[in-house]
Amino acid sequence: ESSTSLATVIKNIPINFDFDIANKTQSGQDFNFSVNYFSRLEQSLDSMEIKMEYPSDFDFIKSEPKGLGQSEWDLPVLEKGEGGRIEINGRLKGSYKEQKVFKATLGIWLGNDFVVLEETEAAVEISKTDIYVSQKINGKEKYTASPGEALHYEISFKNTENSSFSDISLTVLLDSPAFDFDSVKVVSGK
Repeated sequence: ESSTSLATVIKNIPINFDFDIANKTQSGQDFNFSVNYFSRLEQSLDSMEIKMEYPSDFDFIKSEPKGLGQSEWDLPVLEKGEGGRIEINGRLKGSYKEQKVFKATLGIWLGNDFVVLEETEAAVEISKTDIYVSQKINGKEKYTASPGEALHYEISFKNTENSSFSDISLTVLLDSPAFDFDSVKVVSGK
């Protein structure tokens, strides 16, 4: 009796597989990115799938094309020189300067086994929200009030970032036993 075995390691597969993703985003904002794939193989590939691993604070909203749930996509048969893109939309939350890692795996089904062909990952840093907020009390930035005096608060905010913001609200907390809350009047708000 005689037996032998041979191990083969696949070092390189001629498939481009990568993220198109911003390296920074603000916490809680809508966040769009895509996963791109392109085949340079001579033969066609079928039974391929992409699997995504999201950071724990990522809320998936939608994808184009729609997947098998939120983190798996069956790919059409890929001929040489063909590729595609999966666009994903969600919200990413986190603390300032925190790194969030997205990971994608491209593989092929051989029977009941999923064989990984390519993997890619990208880190996104949570950036600070660049909104400037200031207040004036009775027309002055620094004001010392006297007991019983009526105070007029003027709160201003300004977007100092190049991107636009939507669905933003301003909340003011008046937290002091010195306030007479029955006399509070709000001009534009509630």
